[in-house]
Amino acid sequence: MTFRKTEATSIAIILFTAVFRTGTPSGFAISNTGWKKLCEMSETLVKLPGMAKGKLGLFTEAKKTYMETALMLQIATNMNPVSNNTVLYDALATLAAQKAATLADQTVGVINKAVQAATLATEQTGRIAEYIEMLAKASGSTGSTGFCLANSGGSSNDDTAALASKCIIKDRTYIAHTTDLDTSEFDGSGFKKFSTETNAKDSTATDKCVLYQNSGTQRAGMLYQHTTPVDHLQGLLKITASAGATAAIPQLSNIAANGVVTGSKTLGELYTTIASLNNIKAAAYTKTPSSIINELSADAKAVQEIRNQLALKTPELEASALDKAATELKDKLGQKNDAGETTVWAALKDLQVKGSEENSATDTKLVNLRDLGKLTKVLTYYYTQRRSELEKAKEALKQKEAQINTEKSKTATQICNEKTDADTCRKDKNCKYDDKKKEGPKCVLSEEGEKAAAKEAANQEGKDDKTNTSTTGSNSFVIKKTPLLLAVLFLA
Repeated sequence: MTFRKTEATSIAIILFTAVFRTGTPSGFAISNTGWKKLCEMSETLVKLPGMAKGKLGLFTEAKKTYMETALMLQIATNMNPVSNNTVLYDALATLAAQKAATLADQTVGVINKAVQAATLATEQTGRIAEYIEMLAKASGSTGSTGFCLANSGGSSNDDTAALASKCIIKDRTYIAHTTDLDTSEFDGSGFKKFSTETNAKDSTATDKCVLYQNSGTQRAGMLYQHTTPVDHLQGLLKITASAGATAAIPQLSNIAANGVVTGSKTLGELYTTIASLNNIKAAAYTKTPSSIINELSADAKAVQEIRNQLALKTPELEASALDKAATELKDKLGQKNDAGETTVWAALKDLQVKGSEENSATDTKLVNLRDLGKLTKVLTYYYTQRRSELEKAKEALKQKEAQINTEKSKTATQICNEKTDADTCRKDKNCKYDDKKKEGPKCVLSEEGEKAAAKEAANQEGKDDKTNTSTTGSNSFVIKKTPLLLAVLFLA
């Protein structure tokens, strides 16, 4: 019996010792300053997804506004094609369309920057959140002396504060915004809140967390069974488990120069993607039709585009005349009225248009139509109207030509005979009025008219592309087809 009691006692002592050793913390806790420093990084990075959405949206909206402005200017041209401002409207419309095309070409690059920044920032905040949450929940039941995140005194677990901190992701709804990161947290050199290396080891709680052992032995129950330095959170926290164990958060305020990271730096890739997004300045892409017209009116390319439009509309002008006219119009383009409005904006801002609504006769202020679909409807309305006017003009011209040809084919005798009024007849030197005549037309050829008729009969008909002259007193005229064709081209 004695032997059995001794054996049982020995076994109990061994089990107690094993349990005691297994449950005894043998590593340090992360200091209160240390884990809160990690949260400061999260507070910066959590702004990036919303910024990516906002700046991408701003970029897209700027492209749309340039397109809207180009359409507004084209509408103004089609409303009044003979306006003195037409050349200016068309020149600025071309420049606005070019700007929109440039932004469209840049869209893929901006999307890549936005997605990359949002992805890497979200990835890192996720790492930090999981890390802090794991350590906060590492302590045992109430009364446990072990913990991995220390309070400010290093005497107990700070799990409640850690789990309530901004480190932990509680809301994945990212509201779009265009606010750059404050220079107190991010600039061209690095992450400014990390201006010095931070000691993340709590010197008081040195034997509280089995996660970070002090001995470096390969004892069961230890997570790190070596003394090799380990990078956590992509290097944001570096831990060495040994008799002189350390935990440090590196200095990150000087990892770049003018926004560029050279060489291999801790969080260098993350910094670069944030910098590329942060450098898309909201002011450069905040556009309105007014600001765009003012911007383009001062554009150095405007004078050349004005010259191009003049060359299209007045091909007969020589180069020197085109240059002079373009310069004069560019000067006009830059002029401002007493309200500070440029020439084109002053003419455009109060313009009322039709065709945007279901009832096409409804008037709408042009510059308030911030809708590509409605602007296209208005442009179509005025373009169709202009085409209709052109067709009518062409028909009128056709009828006029027919009338001219009819007049041209009449003989001098017929011209006189058609005059039934005595006064009208006598006003034509080729005619005379015979009031004694009982039958037939009383307006007949005068002696001078008979000579003209004889001469007319002797002349051959001119060809269509040559000048045809009919001399019959007040009916004398010169007919040329070239001006008629020019009239058609002008209307077109």
